[in-house]
Amino acid sequence: MSSSPFLSEYLTSSVAAFSRFALRIPLRPYQFAVAEAIVHSVLTRLGLSFVVIFPRQSGKNEVQAHLEAYLLYLLSDQEIEIVSVSPTFKPQALNAMDRLHRCLERSPLTRDRWRTRAGSSILLDRACVHFFSGSSVAHTVGATASALLSIDEAQDIRPSIYDHKFAPMAASTNATRVFWGTPWTSSTLL
Repeated sequence: MSSSPFLSEYLTSSVAAFSRFALRIPLRPYQFAVAEAIVHSVLTRLGLSFVVIFPRQSGKNEVQAHLEAYLLYLLSDQEIEIVSVSPTFKPQALNAMDRLHRCLERSPLTRDRWRTRAGSSILLDRACVHFFSGSSVAHTVGATASALLSIDEAQDIRPSIYDHKFAPMAASTNATRVFWGTPWTSSTLL
C-alpha cells in the first residue's frame, strides 16, 4: 500500500474508510455509524458513555475489532490505553484478541508494527489494548483506560464487578465507555 500523505490522510479520515480500504472488510452503515460516534468521543475527549445493542450475529464483535484497530493505528504515536472487557478470558477475551490480531495482520498499514505483551495486551507502537475477564476472580490491577473502556456482553458482567474493578480505570481519564450486548433483565449493566 502506498505511503502517500493523501492516501494516509484518507485512510485515517474515518473508521468506514479504514475498514473498507485498509482492512478490506467494509462495515455496514449501522456498524460504522456506531463506530464513528465512539471515535468522535474518544478523539475529542468527551468521555461519553454508549450502550450498543445489536441483534445476535450482526457483527458487533467485528465492529469492536475494527474500532480497536483504527484507534491503535490513528493514535499509535501516543501512549494511550484501551481496556476491553469480556465476561470470560477463555474463550471470549481470547476470541476478541484473535479478531484484533486478524485486523492488524490484514492491513498493510499495521501488519509489521504490532506485538503482544503478557498474553493479554496488543500494542501498536505506543498505543495498547488490554484484554480482561469480567469475572469476579479476574485480576485487573494496574490498567488504565486512557482512551476507551469497552465492555463486551455487558449484560453478563455484574454491576458490582464493573463498579469495583472497571469503572475506576476510566474515572481519572474521562475515557469513553462503551457497553455492548443484549439486555436480559433490569439488573444488568445494560
